[in-house]
Amino acid sequence: MDKAIVFGAYEFVGFHLSKKLLERGYEVKGILFDSSGCNVEEKRLEVGRNANLTEKEWENWDGFKFEQEDEKPSLIILSLYDLFMASKEKLLNSETINKWFFLIDNKEGHQYRIVCLLPIQLLAISIDQDGLKELRFFLEKIKEQGKNVQYYYLPSIFGPWQPDTFLFQKFMLNNLNENVVQSESREWCKDAVFVEDAIDTMIEKIESGSIGQFVLKSGKSNRWDECADFLNIDPKFRYIAERGDLILDDQIVQLLVKNVTPISDSLTKQKEHLNYLSCL
Repeated sequence: MDKAIVFGAYEFVGFHLSKKLLERGYEVKGILFDSSGCNVEEKRLEVGRNANLTEKEWENWDGFKFEQEDEKPSLIILSLYDLFMASKEKLLNSETINKWFFLIDNKEGHQYRIVCLLPIQLLAISIDQDGLKELRFFLEKIKEQGKNVQYYYLPSIFGPWQPDTFLFQKFMLNNLNENVVQSESREWCKDAVFVEDAIDTMIEKIESGSIGQFVLKSGKSNRWDECADFLNIDPKFRYIAERGDLILDDQIVQLLVKNVTPISDSLTKQKEHLNYLSCL
């Protein structure tokens, strides 16, 4: 059985990816960055009792200790995207970060496939937002030591379990503009991808074993604004700061989602899920 370790297993994208791996028969060890504000209990209910899922808190994690070769994971996923959007990147400065680098020390010859989920802002011109500095420093360390790595740069991701740091979820939670609702400065407003479409596309690429850098795109122009229009979000509540253009060299592959779920279906699913949670 294939084994995977997911850092941020109960964060937004990390959770959807963990679920998909479990569905595909992986044994998943979930590392929880910070359980506050993640609806961990509700997510556990959604996954159900699954013998292939184990959990460990980041702060209590004692590193990777494997007595048998077959206990070692073949796949390690780190959702820096979720950390960034939840403003939790300071965790990368903690002493426990050294445990991560024990992972990619391949002196024993064990080869790990490493997947980093990243905010697309790392590729933008003239963007130096809070949080990006910590991510860049961490990525440099990974690039120095890890060669078998996939990097996925993600735009705005939406769907069930989207945090309220994103405008769509925040708008739904605030009941159609009863309160002043505005997108966060960290949100990328030039493209948007439904989380299930994103996961399906990334899983196929992950399992192909191809290493490299990939920027995920919906393939639709003005997709984020189309989503905001569907929700009838007043333009004055949308973040309009200059985002800068993306720097895409010949080493970065543009990865279009394979199947684009209609906006009406995807956002309705997000609304229905939010209504379900409100009834728990």
